[in-house]
Parts: sequence; structure tokens; C-alpha cells
Amino acid sequence: MTDSPSNQVRPGRRRFLARLGAVGLGVSAATFARLAPASASSCGCCDLAHCPQNTSYSYCSQHAAYIWRCVYPPPNRVECLCCETSGNALSAYTCYHD
Repeated sequence: MTDSPSNQVRPGRRRFLARLGAVGLGVSAATFARLAPASASSCGCCDLAHCPQNTSYSYCSQHAAYIWRCVYPPPNRVECLCCETSGNALSAYTCYHD
């Protein structure tokens, strides 16, 4: 018994979806890889929805929908932990030197 054509995934569609995924990954890497000078007024390198932050990082991380980190390059290597709650209602960050 053979599969009907409607049950088979065509190779063209597979290649298209793979390319689409690769493009999406490239766009997200370019978006999130932006670096800015360390500054409390810029909310670190986090690019938060609310800047200045509107809650503590401790509270935000316990109720987070999104947590990520960003790093400033050497010579002033600083790592920031970034957090936003569902719907971007609350935003917070904390930065430290390595």
C-alpha cells in the first residue's frame, strides 16, 4: 500500500521551510547581538520594554515570561541578566563585571 500524495511532504516545501528557519535565526541573531555602551540609563544592553526598569530583577525573574543575557565585549566585559514578565508588564535587569 502506498501513501497518497496528500500524506507526503514534498522536498520543495521542506527546503523552503529550512531556508525560512535559517533566515529567521539570522534575523534574531542580528537583532539580539546589538551591543551598546554600559549605562544605567540605557538599561544595560537589555533593550527592555520599560526603561528605566519598573521592578526588581529578583521579583521579575520569579514571574518571568522571558529571561535572557547580553554581554559587552572586552576590555570592559560586563554581563547583564534581563527579564520581562508576560505582556511586557514588568521589566528589570542586573549587570556585573566578570
